[in-house]
Amino acid sequence: MSLAARLRQFEEGRFDLEADLGSLTEKGVETLRGELGALDAEVGTQLRSAVGTHYADFVKATPGILRLEGEVQQLRNLLHTMGDVVEGLKEVSAAVSAQSATAASQAAAAQSRGLSSGGAGGRAAADVEAAWRAGGDGAKWLECLDDADVAVAERRLSDALALLRRLERLLSRFVAAADAGDPAQQARLDSLSGEVERRREALIAISEQQVLQPTAASPDICAGADLLGRLAGQPHALVTVLEAHAAKLKRHQAALLRPAASGGGDADGSDYAAALGQKLALALAAAADDLHCVFGSGAAPVGGSDGGGTGAELDAAFLVWALHQTERTCHLLRKHALLPFAAPAGLHAFCRCAFAFAAHAAALEGTHGLQLMPTVHRELWPVLEQVLARRVRKLGDALRKAAVAEVEAIAGGAVPPPADPSSWECLETTFPSANYFLDELEGMAAEGRRLASPRLLGALRKAVCDLFQLYTASLAAAINRGLKAHGMQPEAKERLAAAAEGAMELSTLLLERMLPEALAPLSEVGGQVCSSAVLGQHLERMGAALGFTALPASPPFEGGSSSAGQLQAASLAAAATSAALEAEAYAGAETALEESSEHRYRSTSEE
Repeated sequence: MSLAARLRQFEEGRFDLEADLGSLTEKGVETLRGELGALDAEVGTQLRSAVGTHYADFVKATPGILRLEGEVQQLRNLLHTMGDVVEGLKEVSAAVSAQSATAASQAAAAQSRGLSSGGAGGRAAADVEAAWRAGGDGAKWLECLDDADVAVAERRLSDALALLRRLERLLSRFVAAADAGDPAQQARLDSLSGEVERRREALIAISEQQVLQPTAASPDICAGADLLGRLAGQPHALVTVLEAHAAKLKRHQAALLRPAASGGGDADGSDYAAALGQKLALALAAAADDLHCVFGSGAAPVGGSDGGGTGAELDAAFLVWALHQTERTCHLLRKHALLPFAAPAGLHAFCRCAFAFAAHAAALEGTHGLQLMPTVHRELWPVLEQVLARRVRKLGDALRKAAVAEVEAIAGGAVPPPADPSSWECLETTFPSANYFLDELEGMAAEGRRLASPRLLGALRKAVCDLFQLYTASLAAAINRGLKAHGMQPEAKERLAAAAEGAMELSTLLLERMLPEALAPLSEVGGQVCSSAVLGQHLERMGAALGFTALPASPPFEGGSSSAGQLQAASLAAAATSAALEAEAYAGAETALEESSEHRYRSTSEE
């Protein structure tokens, strides 16, 4: 059997698995497997041949197919629109039928009551009802009702609202002219009031749908909200507009959540934070602009709204909504951008992300008067506090280890004591950890200046005091430990005695000049960061631990420190007697830093 015949066997459905393969041996199965492979190759060959034969025709037909698809899409849109109109007309027809049935039932009831009471009175009431609907006010009512149904079905909202107002005026006239003692007239008024209310509810539903439509532009939202405010009151319209903008904001924020766009690095986190803040700012600004367009600057009642909402109430509702959206967005920022940078080295990246987000929130204060920064600071503070506490703890450990290593190098003769204790250049050569301390504080001050949060400024003030206390106590402890070491050579003790004077000069210069200069950018926005009184107490403890009997009174710096003339070098005996003081100061510094870190962690967990 040829390959073409075998293919026709499959195409025509004449292949029978049980009849053709039931009695095959293993060798026969292998043979058929080879034939099946040949059939597959033949099918591929024929397919490529067919494509090559008809490719030119396909290319020629493509523009016509695309044009035909466009025309078919237009027909679909037209049919969809006509379908809405047909559905609306069906609703009108159903309403008219229900109205006719109601009228017939009322006439039958009236006729029944008339027959039971005498017959003549019932026929008279039915004649009156028919006459009312045939001409005069009844004819106007029915005509206006039909026009309103058609306007609602065709989505002509302004015309439908005008016709609804006309129906309300006609109903008010009917109520004023009706006889309160006539049950038939009261039943008619109840029926007419129900018809008006049903059309009002249909118009409200259409307005809400226009406002909440995902693709609705600002003009559509404003038009729908204006109509909704006239029908259901300003508070209801406000809630609907805010719900529409909240849904848009959620969709935009969800579009930003891509695995490669958040948490992947400094640039990714900063870009995500900036985009998140931009989406929030745009959403709040768009909502504020739409509400201003609908309700005006004073949010006065629009078009005689029966909602009773005042401008202050609407402004308060919008502010509460804006703060809620800000809190929700800050939660997304913490989860997807800030937590990946919670390591001690992530303070720069954290502050960069937080600043990129806060910049957009701060811009709303100038454009729309929204005070969102306190909320942003409150929401971002717990994570920032953790990052700062870890950064301070890591810096404290590094300073303590560096101080011990520098003192050991001086005692071993690898590094000479400072030749001129009044020169910062000589001191930083002997104690390079001081420059590391200043560089870290400058970086923390620069990041703190970005956010300028009062809580962050307070935490940085506390961190500076704790780190200065730990650094001075570590230097004093390391020097005294070397002086008390057994087998210390006299030359080593002399070098340590000179190092003690250099350490005091170094700490004095840090207090008087270097720390204020390093923290100057932060002091410009947050006030004094270095507390001279508190840092001076730590310096006095260091001097007492090293055996210095006099301390400088923080004289002005003029090219060098004048503390050298006021300090007296400690003798070896004085250094030995001060061991208890230095141990107390060292332990106190470590305890203070640990308690500060534990307090920060505890406050974070409580929040």
